[in-house]
Amino acid sequence: MLLMSLGSLDRAVAADQRGAAAAIGHAPSTLNLAYGLGQAFWFQGRFVDAASTLSRSLPSIRGPMRLASTGTIGTISVLTLVALSKTHAMLGEFDLAMALADEVRAIAAETQRPYDVAYASVAYGFAHMMQGEHGEAVAVMEEGLLVARRAGILLLLPSIARYLGRAHAAVGQAGKAHALLGEALVLTRGQRLTGLTAWCSAALGHAHLNGDLDQAETALQEALAMATSHGYVPVQMQTLRALGELRLRAGDAAAAEVMLRQAVKLAEGMGMRPDLASARLLLASTLRKLGRAAEASAEDDAVAALDLALHPSQVKRSGINEPALLMTRTEHSR
Repeated sequence: MLLMSLGSLDRAVAADQRGAAAAIGHAPSTLNLAYGLGQAFWFQGRFVDAASTLSRSLPSIRGPMRLASTGTIGTISVLTLVALSKTHAMLGEFDLAMALADEVRAIAAETQRPYDVAYASVAYGFAHMMQGEHGEAVAVMEEGLLVARRAGILLLLPSIARYLGRAHAAVGQAGKAHALLGEALVLTRGQRLTGLTAWCSAALGHAHLNGDLDQAETALQEALAMATSHGYVPVQMQTLRALGELRLRAGDAAAAEVMLRQAVKLAEGMGMRPDLASARLLLASTLRKLGRAAEASAEDDAVAALDLALHPSQVKRSGINEPALLMTRTEHSR
């Protein structure tokens, strides 16, 4: 896990796989290593592998190890279930993500450990945010952040801020987003937490998209460089999509298309359906700007199909891309 935080994902995966093999028969070590490996897979965008690895721990954490201490700062059942919930949210499996978040909250209510209570908010907040429910995401994660601050758990601040900052910006609270993410980046850079620095920089870039495009560019380019260098493919995908939106806002539709097509390809490869829908919606708008209506219509159809799959009971545009930052089809077609 330390290697993953510092940025060495491939080494983290190899080390955790070796450790998992050596720890067979020792439940605490097995659970801790499975969590570390699942997290490494998550940072790499290997969400199916992450889900498979984390799910193997479910019989233990739903049984004899449910409230057990394994030496981690948070209860291992909470850590594992939050990671698994976020994995399913990334894949657009929202019902399952929310059900796992419910499990986390129940365990945290029993342990009453500040870390567990605060971290439980991430599962709910992330699942809400991936569905475009940003107000709900803000409410639940602000509660978690308050618990973390009161308990002095600084490590949780950037973990929460990378999502809460995005949600703040989406509901028109850009000032809060900038302040929170700026504070988080001071911590992550000071502790050399490369993975969290990349996520927080990407979030800060998104938060500036409705304001200072130069600051957005700076933050997004920093995030993209780190993500590309260290193999954080989900950050790379989301940053390319944001840079595509930035180029579109700046009037360079040709450059926007290049970046958005890269983002679409990455999202498809990882199965990130909510992000894929938002990237394709932006791509459709970009193609319209370029006078390629037929291609734009094809992207619209792809977005509609994704929306139907993600929200079969009520079709709506979804995904992590904030409504406040995403122009409507009408605006894009002008």
